[in-house]
Order: sequence, then C-alpha cells, then structure tokens
Amino acid sequence: APPLPGATGAPAALLELGDGGVRAAVAVGGGSLALFDLDGDAWAQVAAVRVPHADAEVTAVGATPGRLLVSAAGGGAYHWPLLGGLPMDELPAHDLPVSGAGRAWQGACAHEDGKVVRLASTWQRASGGAKELRAELLL
Repeated sequence: APPLPGATGAPAALLELGDGGVRAAVAVGGGSLALFDLDGDAWAQVAAVRVPHADAEVTAVGATPGRLLVSAAGGGAYHWPLLGGLPMDELPAHDLPVSGAGRAWQGACAHEDGKVVRLASTWQRASGGAKELRAELLL
C-alpha cells in the first residue's frame, strides 16, 4: 500500500471494510481527520470530521466497524458512530476523564460496552523515594 496522506507519524487508524476494502482515518491537523479509501495504488478521500474544539491536539486515532475514536492531549475522547465505515453524525460524542491532574494521556480505545478506556502515565514515588514513571489504564 502507498504511504498514508498527511504528515509522517500523524495519528492514524486502519479499518477493514465489509467488502474487503481498506479505510484509513488520519489526523491532518487543527483537530481534523480525513477518511481515505485505498483505491488501487492511491488513497482517495471519502469523508472528513472535525473535533469541535480546534485547539484539541489529536494524540491517537482508533477505529472499529461501529466507531471512530479520537484521543486528545487533555485526556478527552471524541467518538463518532460509523455506518459502512463512514461517520453517521457531524458532531462527535465527547467523553472526559473524571480526574486528570498530573497525568500524561497517551491514548484511548473503545471498550465493548461503549465506555472509553484510557492509557495514561504519571510520575509516582517508588520505595526509597525515587520517582518513576508508571502506566495506568483507566475505565
């Protein structure tokens, strides 16, 4: 497959479509995502969505057959229901973490029950007083 459109290393996710095709969701900057289909040896844009808060830095993108999920740097998650691999709504649902002080949000994924699972890291004191970076999964 050819390289995905957009900046190298931009958050992206691939989704296999029911007809055997492949769709990519790629963060293209400014809180926007573009959805592309692989058409032979090139990517063709088929849709676009935008996080309502333009200052939301997209840190990760995930996709399942029923949902497109975007993680933002502040820990928030935005998700759109998908039908046939395309967003059903213009505006996403917005899910915020309960607590975020001192955490660096790494990404999120959708749990099968519809909740958002987040990966975060935080500095904590280990035995002996030294600080160490620890990963946390939060539901």
